Amino acid sequence: MVRKIMGARIILEKLHIVVQPGRSLTRSMYLQLLGELPRVRWKGLIFQNQARPKATFTLWLCLQGKM
Repeated sequence: MVRKIMGARIILEKLHIVVQPGRSLTRSMYLQLLGELPRVRWKGLIFQNQARPKATFTLWLCLQGKM
């Protein structure tokens, strides 16, 4: 855990973070550290679903190939 924190500190020192109007510095730093991630097709099935939590969790496991 300490290695990750120190690694993040080194990355933050190298970044020139530009804070956009209406966004906090913390959010901007988090998004910079997160980087570009591929969009997943199943996001709408999981996060915009009115199903019970157990059903949503089971669906997520199936989509991850863990069942």
